[in-house]
Amino acid sequence: MKWITISEILSENKFKTAVKNYRNNRSIGIKKLDDPEAESTDTVTKNSEDAARHSTVTEVSGKKLLYCQHGGNFPKMRFARAKMSNVICEAIAIYNALKFSGYIDDDEDFEEFFKISCEFEVNAQYIITGGHWGTDYKRLGEFLNSRSIPFKIITDTEKADAMLKNAKCAVISYKFYLFGVHTFMCFYDSGKVISVNRGSGCLYLWKNNSIKECLQGQKLAAAYLIY
Repeated sequence: MKWITISEILSENKFKTAVKNYRNNRSIGIKKLDDPEAESTDTVTKNSEDAARHSTVTEVSGKKLLYCQHGGNFPKMRFARAKMSNVICEAIAIYNALKFSGYIDDDEDFEEFFKISCEFEVNAQYIITGGHWGTDYKRLGEFLNSRSIPFKIITDTEKADAMLKNAKCAVISYKFYLFGVHTFMCFYDSGKVISVNRGSGCLYLWKNNSIKECLQGQKLAAAYLIY
């Protein structure tokens, strides 16, 4: 199935919910500044007042990336009929990976993130329509192909660990519970695997010795190594 791009979505008249969400989400925008009352917090609880105070932007290697999807303005934004804060991890991970790798510019308004999330809403809702299970991780390769991004898909954790050392970064999807999937971006630096938005309520980066250690016993679904 052909991946439908943002330009096609905006030019046609049949993706009304996705276009409405795209425009509304852009108008809300990413929260860039911390509330002084919340500065000392390193984790937030979903749907809490404290979570809403925080910026969800972190600077990594000079690039402004997104994390802590439970915080900031993500609860106000929509993916299909769901709150972004509950389901937007794949779009965050892909956006972070492309920006970190230099495939998209360091956009101050995070415009590319909103385009990516809109494309995922149209092309790749997981399990059922409505967006309540987020994005189908198995279709991330189709998105990368649509942007001509070189990548390899690995499903073996130890092999992914070895290959990450020679890749720009990786997008990791792992399974939990029966249907649950969480996806995050990571990269290898100075002997550590550094993960962004590994914890949906974490206002810090995870640093582990390996992808396997980072997964904490959860099952790897797919690692997209980006070159």
